[in-house]
Amino acid sequence: MEFPEQSEDYDGEEVSCMMNQFGSEVCLMNSGIEQSVEVIPEKKDDASINFVTRLGGLGLGQGEERFLVLNARVRDDTGIVRYGDIIALRCRMARDRCLGLDTESGELRLGRSLIGNAERWELVPVKGNYRRGDCLRSGDAVGFKPAVLLSGYYLGVSDDAPCMVRNASSWILIQAGSPRWPSWLEERKYLSGNFLLDTERGDDDTHREDLVDDVLSALAGTEGGLVRAALNTTTTLSKPDSSRLVFRIESDESNKDLADFDLARRCVSTGEAYCRLRSFAASRLRYERGRVAHALAAEIRRYLREYLVFIAQLESKKRQNKLRLQELVYWLQRPASSLKALDKCRRSIASPALKGGALLLALLSFREEAADDEELKIANELTKAAAEPYLNMLNTWLSSGILDDPYGEFLVVDSQANKHFTNYWWETNFTQRPELAVGPTLKSRCWQICIIGKYARVLTTSGHDEFSFSITFDEMANETDDGPLSARLDIAHRNVSTALFRLVMQENKSAELVMELKKYFLCGQGDVFANFMELADNELNSRKVQVSTNRLDSLLQLALAISGRPSSAPRLKIHLTQRNLLDHLRAVHGHAIDEDEDSMLLCADAIELDLQVKWPASILVPSKCLIKYQLIFRHVFRIKRLERSLLQVWSNHMATNILLENKSSGLRAKLAKPFHLRHRMLHFIQNYAYYLMFEVIETRHTHLRDTIDASSTLDDATANHDRFLDLVLRDCLLTNHSLFALLAQLTDICERFTIAARRFADAAFLDTDDTHTRRISRSERLKLRRSHLERAVKAASHYFESVDEQTIDW
Repeated sequence: MEFPEQSEDYDGEEVSCMMNQFGSEVCLMNSGIEQSVEVIPEKKDDASINFVTRLGGLGLGQGEERFLVLNARVRDDTGIVRYGDIIALRCRMARDRCLGLDTESGELRLGRSLIGNAERWELVPVKGNYRRGDCLRSGDAVGFKPAVLLSGYYLGVSDDAPCMVRNASSWILIQAGSPRWPSWLEERKYLSGNFLLDTERGDDDTHREDLVDDVLSALAGTEGGLVRAALNTTTTLSKPDSSRLVFRIESDESNKDLADFDLARRCVSTGEAYCRLRSFAASRLRYERGRVAHALAAEIRRYLREYLVFIAQLESKKRQNKLRLQELVYWLQRPASSLKALDKCRRSIASPALKGGALLLALLSFREEAADDEELKIANELTKAAAEPYLNMLNTWLSSGILDDPYGEFLVVDSQANKHFTNYWWETNFTQRPELAVGPTLKSRCWQICIIGKYARVLTTSGHDEFSFSITFDEMANETDDGPLSARLDIAHRNVSTALFRLVMQENKSAELVMELKKYFLCGQGDVFANFMELADNELNSRKVQVSTNRLDSLLQLALAISGRPSSAPRLKIHLTQRNLLDHLRAVHGHAIDEDEDSMLLCADAIELDLQVKWPASILVPSKCLIKYQLIFRHVFRIKRLERSLLQVWSNHMATNILLENKSSGLRAKLAKPFHLRHRMLHFIQNYAYYLMFEVIETRHTHLRDTIDASSTLDDATANHDRFLDLVLRDCLLTNHSLFALLAQLTDICERFTIAARRFADAAFLDTDDTHTRRISRSERLKLRRSHLERAVKAASHYFESVDEQTIDW
């Protein structure tokens, strides 16, 4: 990776990690009280929750102190926050409500999530030389003026609580998770070394020293009588910066020895490099820069301390009158070479956007381009020192799964969306960032490092001992993609996967979970859904919008209880989807469909099963596997329900056989077509159901149990489980859109036929349980039923027409 070399007159106008950006989380701290605003929930009398604000936070980035900075005018803006912008402050802990004003009382509130006039705040400068349009850095003072409602009022403090006041109060926006950087570290010029940049300082010429004393002072970062600090005017930058600092040697007509002044000018360039490095190291000590920058700054300051010790030794020789300017040039050669190499390295990593892994990559790039041994030595020492916190994060992550990365420098990022161990946490909480991987091995194995840490996290939280794993700097920076480090990562991956497999499969009985999924999602225990279809027949034949999900849940639990399922087993629940299975698969296959909800959708076509599995057994069934199980269940459930409906039609047809004994009767010929069509449909559905249950599901599941029993790692088990589901989906035609669409047409014809046949049966069969029918003889009762059937056949001409059409379609 190549990084553009920054010029020495870099003014920091591009996005840096110290600038506040829209979309980032900040803590709102009052600079006078030095406490941040925190959100506290309060319960009202009506049991609802109200959120109030108070001053009491420490600005350490706790959840109740975090506010999301949003551009009130451009909602999706992620640019730099500037003075004069109109912003909104949204708190996640307050259910994404925004800080605003009550339109009636003018008091602060967290009332709603939408950004209206009451939630808009204008950022105004309160102190310093800031103007509208200047970038707002983390730690800069700012005032909050409401955009409307209260003219002349600002956000302030009264009785340790934020409120509206007349005079603008000073607030500080601190990036969430970063402690506050004390302002006096930068405001005290003589403490930070920025007094040399002050163009209005007076001439401290009360006692002039000779040229050597002035050169020694310049080498130590101060100025003397003849050597004065100034700003380089050859650049077009307006902001003073240490990279523009130069030492100028003032001479007059009395100074005749120009050779001495030429030697002095050669020496003071080392002092300029020292000042630039001192300023650079101080700027990298900000909390927002991250630990890698902190370690780099500490190593640079170590070099500078050794350099100052050397300057002190030269001053001692000067006090003993043993140092001349020519000797000073001689003794200064080696330190000057080191500072020159350090300054060259500083220019290569001057971009404020570099932090963490990106900063280490820039240092490695500089090391590869080293011009001589001195540069190579310094580059190695700087990179090794800066990589120490990165290696600590890496080794801690691989050993225990703990992500100790408060400043976002590591190749794995924690989204912190869910702190509880669930499938959602397992799949989404940790993501990889290959652009922050250092070295070829870590870059190519970034996915593996992420998985090893996740596995180790689960094991350590379950009481397992930490794994011993350590990566050195030489392994990280110098290894090739197929070196010993890759083999060590493979071994570590296999070890943690084996330990987690033992935890999941043996201690948490995940093998029983696989059987539970087969019983209910693959209809392996048929009596459960046979009872459920009997109990919920009316609901299944109704429209989805007319059915209560709670009632379906109750009927399912009753069917499970009838089948003898233990109450301690994972709980099954029913959901109703917005589309039928064919439309859902069209969406999966990328075909265009109507996204609106189908109000005519039957409950039987929208029903979907869900299972609540305890952690960590649920690792074996991630959300993508559960979705596949749900697709298979919806398909098998539809086929089983069609088979049951056709069997009911067959039962009704068998009840009419006694009425059709006369072969010459026209009634027998009239009913022959529905009988024949029912026979063909039932034959097809029963054979297809047999194919699904025995030739596909049972065969594949038997092989799955064998492969899981033979697996030794969790990766093998999850891969076999996922492969089983893919094969079942393929064999059930769910992955072939054209074939499944044809099958859906056939099942739709079957469903329309069963509905029409049921309506005809309701109209054709005479109720034999009434009092009048019981009193007559059996022959008269049969005659009465036959005549009733003949009248129904004559009146159901549309039924027989639909049978003819369905026979053609079939």
